[in-house]
Amino acid sequence: MLTRDKRLQYLGVDPSEMIVGNETLLVDYFAVWQITDALAFSRRYPDMKAARRVIGARLQSRVNDKISSLPLDEILARADVLGDIAVEATEALAETGVAVIDLRISRTDIPKQNEESTFNQMREQRHAIAREHRAKGDREAREIRAKADREARTLLAQARSEAEITRGEGDAEAAGIYAGAYSADPEFYAFVRSLQAYRKTIDEETTLVLSPEHDFFEYFRSSATPGAGAR
Repeated sequence: MLTRDKRLQYLGVDPSEMIVGNETLLVDYFAVWQITDALAFSRRYPDMKAARRVIGARLQSRVNDKISSLPLDEILARADVLGDIAVEATEALAETGVAVIDLRISRTDIPKQNEESTFNQMREQRHAIAREHRAKGDREAREIRAKADREARTLLAQARSEAEITRGEGDAEAAGIYAGAYSADPEFYAFVRSLQAYRKTIDEETTLVLSPEHDFFEYFRSSATPGAGAR
């Protein structure tokens, strides 16, 4: 289109320093403009050089204001951030017979003298972000561990409580069985309890120093079968 329409003009702007946030940035942009009214254009501009100078100055002020209002990451990510300025510039230059067709950033860079300080600042920003993420991760890890500990303590307490209840029920049932056995045959119950005592007390390595008449040996001394007296 540029080669077919001779009225389209290209205006390249040398890189200029602009303040973006706290950073100094070299911004290189270009504009494509068109003569829409040859009579108005010739009345306003004595020649093409003058037209380029005036149009460049008009665009420069608007570009500076636009760039300074945008975050650095948006400027670096998009070449068409100046699109709305083309419309504004066309409205401002309409009476001179000029329309701005396109306005784009072609290159952004950091001034050589500012590179080291800028990179150091960017590095520190990344370190700050990393520290923030680590702190957040540590905080979430502590919360997760605390929650897990609380749940573990709750589960253990419930398990202990259920175990105590089961143990108590078992003891009560055993006591009932013992009581029933004792009531049915006290002598046989005493005999069984004595056998249990022997089994728990005496083994191959046990040595007892007791009187032969001790009650512990009652069923060793007796040759009678338990319950025989009753029969």
